[in-house]
Formats: sequence, structure tokens, C-alpha cells
Amino acid sequence: MGDWTRNRGATQDGGDVGPSEMADFGNLVKLLNYKGDELFPAQILDPLLRNTLRFSQEVKANELSRRVTSAAVMTAVALHSFSRRKNHFAEITAWTMFITYAIAACEKNGVNYSKHCKEAVLAARDGIYDLLGQICEEASDRGTLVEGDPFSEFAFYRPRALMIYALMAIYWMWSEAETWKRPPHKTLVENLIPETLPQDWLWGEGAIPNFLSFAWYRKKVAPSLDHDTMIAAVLAELLRNKTSEEQEPLASPYYGAEEVVQHQYRHVLGCQDPFEGDGFEGVSYFCESLMMCLVRANLKQRCQELWRDFTKVNHERLTPNQAWQFGLLRTGDAAKNETQIYPPTVQWSDLQETCREHSAADVPADLKADSSLLLLYVNIFPFRSSFSATKFLHKKFDGTWLL
Repeated sequence: MGDWTRNRGATQDGGDVGPSEMADFGNLVKLLNYKGDELFPAQILDPLLRNTLRFSQEVKANELSRRVTSAAVMTAVALHSFSRRKNHFAEITAWTMFITYAIAACEKNGVNYSKHCKEAVLAARDGIYDLLGQICEEASDRGTLVEGDPFSEFAFYRPRALMIYALMAIYWMWSEAETWKRPPHKTLVENLIPETLPQDWLWGEGAIPNFLSFAWYRKKVAPSLDHDTMIAAVLAELLRNKTSEEQEPLASPYYGAEEVVQHQYRHVLGCQDPFEGDGFEGVSYFCESLMMCLVRANLKQRCQELWRDFTKVNHERLTPNQAWQFGLLRTGDAAKNETQIYPPTVQWSDLQETCREHSAADVPADLKADSSLLLLYVNIFPFRSSFSATKFLHKKFDGTWLL
């Protein structure tokens, strides 16, 4: 199972276990020692999957197929504590990582995904779908989205609620596109997701993919121009936040809700500030994507009203050097940072052309072929929701295409 059992020749001949195998063993022990009710530590699973799938070297098709199976077994073992506590979001996170890493490994090595790796991935995909169904049932039965002590977890309520709404929106759109394995869940989801989001849901830029999933769901359930107006209002709020000196700028999508809460209550908690050394003023990773939604909806006047503040913001993009790297938690130096600065005036036709493209060239082809899974991936890891990927997902899920 995994890398530490693939090097049997060296150990049987009297050689020492290599540092990679020892590190993998240590990381697996760390995962098994979690209580299971925490957020899943993706940063620990990352090297396990990298080493098991041998991203550091070329792997031939038959060996990669075996390694994908090993990675699936290892993921299941790593999830033992989380599965025992029925931490469905942790399970979804880990299995989503397994799938995107397997797809990335196939694309990196030029291996036919459908022939050599798809079977294991489809099993994981079915498991994720069933886990979404379990979240649906539990959230509906509980009648509240609070977990544990409501007084100690009040700071996490809105981020958790928004994530549940996004997951259920994905579950609904996934089921509508394929089939409802549990038809009664359709009504449960529609009763669970509200018509509007509660106030103060925008805890950071990492919340934007959750919001867009909610908005795309609402467009399908109850089509209305009000949904595009809602997107415009969120863009206006984000632009005010990024250009105003009177409020603290929202964190980038590289910081999760847990870190945002830790920053907000650092003096009470007596902990180190996770934002120390980072500034977020005048910089956004999602204003471009929100503006794209408005351009595609042909809301020209609203775009004009927002344009002045839009041009004051530096629009950040991270593009992997190769598409397969999109499927990994970290790209390291294998990606380039770009800053897009828009001019004070622009032709509407030019802006439409920028927003029309939806090829998502920086996303692996087999991941694009499974748009529901791609949408789930960028919701769990919002820093992967690039401008390019969001344009692709908008074309798939939004339904507004007036260009």
C-alpha cells in the first residue's frame, strides 16, 4: 500500500528504509491520531498522495494503475478516525483530493485515464455522492446547522452554513444532470437551501465559490434577473472592501474560515495571527469572476457603475505551468502569478470578448469532463477557482449566456 511498500527490494536486501517512506509512515500515523471531528488536514494527505502516485518521476500506465489503487486504499485508511466520527465533509475532502491527484497523475504521464484509472475514481466519486446524500439527511433531520456547543461555535456558524448550502446546491445540480439516486432528497435539498443567504456570510474571498454555487442553484430552481442583481451586489461589496480604508480587507482564498476566525479573535485566544506579514488591501482573486458573470448577463449599465472601483483593484491570477498541476493542493514554483490591471475605460465589446472564452486550458481535460466534481473541488479548495476555471464552470452551471 503506497510508497512505503513499493520499495521492498531495498529493505529485503538489507537496505535502510528511505526518508520518503519514513515520512509517509509518519504522516499516516498523524492522520490516524486525529480525533476525527476536525477539518481534514489536506496538507498531510498531500505528500502521501504525491509519493504514492510518484509525481517526482515518470510512471508507465500499468504501474500507475496499481498506484492509483494503492492511493485509494491509503486514503481510506487515512480517513479511519474521520469516518468513525461520521465527519462527512472530511471524507469528501480527502476523496476529492484522491480523484484530482489520480487525474493529474494520468495527465502528467500521458496515461489513458479511462482505460487505466477511471474505475477507482468512479468508486470514489460514487462514495462522494453518497456522502452528500448523508449530509442532506442529517442536516434535514437536525433542523439546525449548529454542531456542538452553539456558544463556542457561533463564529463558525455562517461559514459552515454557507458551505452546507453550497454542497447541497452541488448535490442538487449533480443529481439533476445525472439522476436522483434517492428521489426524496430533491425536496429535502430544496427545503434546506434558503432563497437568500443570511447577512454577513462573506467571511473572506474563499466564500465566493460557495456563493456562486448557491447563485447557480437558485437560477435553476427559480430563474430570475434578481440572481444577477445579487451577484452585482456582492461584487460591489467586495470592491468597497478592497478599496476602502475604513474596513479591514477580506482575506485571500488561501486562508480558510478557521484562520479568519483565529485572526479575528487572536487577542482573546492569545494566539499568533495567521495573517501576520500578509496584506489584502487593493488585491482580489474573485472580482474578475464576479464581473464576468455580470458581463455574460449583459448588465452593461451595472458594469459601468462598478468599473471605476474595479480598475482600482489588482486582479490576481495563479496559472499552473502545466494543466495537471491544477489538481494538486500545492503548485510551488510550478505556477506563475499574474496581476491584471484594467484601464479606466474599455470597449464593451472587448470586455465581452475577455469574458466569452471558457476553455479552461489550465484545468486537466478529464477533470473538466466531470464538471460536477470540478465544481466540488473549487468549493473545497477555493484558491483553485481561477478566473479561467470559473468561466468554464459558469458556462456549465449558470445558464446565462447573452454574448
